[in-house]
Amino acid sequence: MCRRLAAGTNAAVIALDCRPAPEHPYPAAVNDAHAAIESITNQADARSAIARPLPPAQTYGQGDYGITTALLDWYSDQYAPGTAADDPYCAPLRATDVRDLPPAYIHTAGLDPLRDDGIDYAQRLRHAHVTVEHHDAAGLFHGFHFFTAALAQAHDEVAAEMEAIRRLLEVCRQVDGGDFFRVS
Repeated sequence: MCRRLAAGTNAAVIALDCRPAPEHPYPAAVNDAHAAIESITNQADARSAIARPLPPAQTYGQGDYGITTALLDWYSDQYAPGTAADDPYCAPLRATDVRDLPPAYIHTAGLDPLRDDGIDYAQRLRHAHVTVEHHDAAGLFHGFHFFTAALAQAHDEVAAEMEAIRRLLEVCRQVDGGDFFRVS
């Protein structure tokens, strides 16, 4: 996935190996990611490398489309036990203020029990005047990114996603004057 993202967006991709749940529940992985980003942005040489909603959950979360709501709940409990899932850094939909966030591309899948969460988040970003592109892959399911070799539609959706990410990176480059995203 990381190679495909880098090649498809013509951008550097940094893949982090964060501490996994359940041994290291939330916020361990978020803290790991934050520390890595902070470290990368503080290093001059590395700067160039930075270049359950209910209806779908009930309809598509019964296992017919590869994932169940019970499994999603289990994953959530492993990653963010107790009230950790209320933290907006863990669940961005819980944030009270989403202004000043970077541009985003949100790709939902029509048969994904989490689809409406993505749609809601895109809408919140739009209302906060954050640059956001949202695309719904009608007819596809949670995890379709891993089926690009087997499903032409998944391949096409991922190719369109890469193009959208390239556009959003260009917006970031223009806003930043290109300095932060300069690749040497």
